[in-house]
Amino acid sequence: MYIIQNTNLLPMDAERVLSGVDIVIDAGIIRHIAQAGQIAFDQRASVIDGTGKYVMPALTDCHVHCITPADFPWYLSYGVTTICNYMGVARALRWRKELAEGSRIGPRLITAGPIIDGTAKFLSVMEYGRSEAALPLEEVYSDLLRLDGIIEAKDAETARRAVRYIKEAGYDFVKVYNNLCPEAYYAACDEAEKQGILIVGHLMDFSNEEKIAGKPFTIRQAAVEHVAGLDDTLMEYLAAHQIALDPTYAVEKVKLARYEESSEYQQLLALCPDAEREEWRKCGQRRQEVYKTEPNRRPVERRGMAYYHHIMKTFHEKGGLILAGTDSGIDGLLPGFDLQIELSCLAESGISNYEALKTATVNPAMFYRGDAKLGQAIEESPAELLILSENPLEHIEAVRQIAGLVQGERYFTREELDALRQNRKFSIYQDA
Repeated sequence: MYIIQNTNLLPMDAERVLSGVDIVIDAGIIRHIAQAGQIAFDQRASVIDGTGKYVMPALTDCHVHCITPADFPWYLSYGVTTICNYMGVARALRWRKELAEGSRIGPRLITAGPIIDGTAKFLSVMEYGRSEAALPLEEVYSDLLRLDGIIEAKDAETARRAVRYIKEAGYDFVKVYNNLCPEAYYAACDEAEKQGILIVGHLMDFSNEEKIAGKPFTIRQAAVEHVAGLDDTLMEYLAAHQIALDPTYAVEKVKLARYEESSEYQQLLALCPDAEREEWRKCGQRRQEVYKTEPNRRPVERRGMAYYHHIMKTFHEKGGLILAGTDSGIDGLLPGFDLQIELSCLAESGISNYEALKTATVNPAMFYRGDAKLGQAIEESPAELLILSENPLEHIEAVRQIAGLVQGERYFTREELDALRQNRKFSIYQDA
């Protein structure tokens, strides 16, 4: 049992701050919130001094790639207690169980199954490798599981079987990639609806092509990843049809706007082993070789931060649901830290700090877990709480000023969170 005494609480059920409150946490649940000194609590409870601090729900990164479990402690160290893995492999199911049981330190893991795409050529460069001795349901679906992390679906029936495999294997959602043909895409979306499993992913190339040609187009997935392939027409379509959007600002900011060259980013990269940085380099090199020999049918157009800001501010004004995700875990994108960058970029677009914070708290709780209250700090909600030195409603960079973290029945001090980033290990094919 913990009590956070005399603190300022951002419950995230509205844009407000509850000043001078005590928060009682028991068995990993927020049991009571009241003005300081008004709650009788067990004297054996551990006391956390919240004086001058600001408490808010911990964060969710809605788009990561879990290649190494060395990432998991990093996410916690930056206040991220839930991650959504966007390229599932069999070992992710084991990691999810270990994280839930507490035998592995890290965030809650929500994972897609293997990506469903019309071709494996753009994804096989990641070389996930066969991750377990026997993948789930391998005998029944052996023809689909030639590559770990990718299912190549060139027709409708294969796409349907891929969705059924992902559901039966126990993954949390389906991710589709942009090279699917119309028949396979619509079959996957239809099968996901029948199976009662969430389907998300890239904007399909054919949707953009049909839009350019002035033909009717339909987008049936629940969320679209990445701003890079969108224009105003497509953005308006998503907002009108209540399809969520995950911008992945971090890719644009860190890689293309060269923030990775800053001293701050370089200091963090230095904590990553040489072998990990070498694998990022080799993966990028392999990808470029594929693009040279077999270019994308529709090359991604990088339009810069101003374009991202335009799309996201307009999408928000039209009532669109925004999910904060970073693409972290690959190509030198850093787990946890890049979500802080993502939130800063969203605020720079003109969205209020409160609405920016919702994209990593309330919105993902509603979208992925079916209950907005799981992303709020209210009575009877999970005790997953960031303790900050400053108020993020006043300036969004306060999410970087982490004084502590409550994750269920465990409290991490600032010093313990810093220690989680030390002694990072890396192996693509084995657990770290």
